[in-house]
Amino acid sequence: MTLIREIRFWGDGSHVEDRLEEITARLEHRVPGVPVVNGGNIWDRVERPDVPSFSRELARARVFDLYRELPPDGDEPIRGEIAYEEGRILGRNTSTGVLYEGFKVSAVFRSVPVIGEGPLATLHVVLTDRLIGTFDRSDRRYHARVVVFGYPHVLSTTGVVEAPARPREFYLIRRNYGEAGVIPPAALEPLRGRYIEYGDPRIGEVLEGYALQCLFYQATGDPFCDDRECCLYNAHWQEEMIHAQLGGAEKLCAKHAGALPSITGHA
Repeated sequence: MTLIREIRFWGDGSHVEDRLEEITARLEHRVPGVPVVNGGNIWDRVERPDVPSFSRELARARVFDLYRELPPDGDEPIRGEIAYEEGRILGRNTSTGVLYEGFKVSAVFRSVPVIGEGPLATLHVVLTDRLIGTFDRSDRRYHARVVVFGYPHVLSTTGVVEAPARPREFYLIRRNYGEAGVIPPAALEPLRGRYIEYGDPRIGEVLEGYALQCLFYQATGDPFCDDRECCLYNAHWQEEMIHAQLGGAEKLCAKHAGALPSITGHA
């Protein structure tokens, strides 16, 4: 087991600043005795001459074919893709819904000196609005994720909305209007509250639970719990996620709440 002595949150660009402040405050309350630091925009720690290199590596992590696993070094990007990533690092561009290979994105963040030089006792989590995913060899395709565990861990605000499946009724309604059709808000009104939407005030509380999964993964190698009431539950549906993350005041089950002091060294 690895003792976690410090938690540092970083933002992938300025677009997640408000969420970064919220999740830092939430973890300070959730993990007392462990310093929780808002590191700010991670790209502020990168020297301007190094931006093109980081931009190229991020462009290599883009996924355009869900059914083809990226090669180890990613695909060779075109000039426009690199320019977009450079603009995003410099704060000129926002997220466009492109899927990124989560482990490759984590590796890019790891090459930022402020993270790469850190000890394992420091939990680094990068909060991003990029849509991240991983390739599942069981069905030979990429799937969007809320979180990708690594060093650092990558936590996606967009993934909270897009990764877990919405209620089955949502897909039946969408089928009636066609995959590319615009669904009238009134048609979705009966489902309101059963899934997370963009701008949903519940996103911050959901991110808190996934940050705790990062904590348990780094400390024990096991981020999940079989208890559906626990925020470490590996939810595949929005309703499962909402139940686990928003279901009550105590986010951790008794087992994991009892294990937390041994992870942080604070009884």
